[in-house]
Amino acid sequence: MIESLEFPRLIDREYLNSNPDAIITLLPKVFQHLSELSGYYPAFDEWLSKKVFPGLITGERSIILEYRRRDLSGLAIVKNDGVEQKLCCLRVLPPYQGTGVGLKLFERSFDVLNNESPLLSIAEEQIEVFRKLFNYYGFEIAKIYPDYYRPCKAELSFNGLIEQSTILLQDSLIQNNPNSLKFAVR
Repeated sequence: MIESLEFPRLIDREYLNSNPDAIITLLPKVFQHLSELSGYYPAFDEWLSKKVFPGLITGERSIILEYRRRDLSGLAIVKNDGVEQKLCCLRVLPPYQGTGVGLKLFERSFDVLNNESPLLSIAEEQIEVFRKLFNYYGFEIAKIYPDYYRPCKAELSFNGLIEQSTILLQDSLIQNNPNSLKFAVR
């Protein structure tokens, strides 16, 4: 159990710099709550350790914690790396599902990202869980990715594409050959 009196509402680079022990004491507890989602995403725990944890250190990611009755009720991971603003993961713990915790986590994610329509994606099985929230915010499916993370299962993206086939490189990279446009696969 994570109690609100002991732990923050936001874990980010600033929090970790001020509380270095949190890397050993808090993050494993938070990651334990998230690892229950691993059935929807292969290598989920690896993603936590190789993407989320380093992203917290660099400032590209933040973890939002929500509490009810002094207990952790839900959490979200957001990414803001200067190119992409994404609500990467949202989990409402079972005893608190249907109590408004998901709505609160969406609102707080929007505040942290300073964006009311960030990119997000969900496993096809989760569409009914999120349908009410997506309708409330006016989110629409941008693309369906068959077999993206798992065979015979689709990933649905909202407010943008999970991966874009091409993006224009920064002007500073084009300066070497200003007469041609360069593209890169993300």
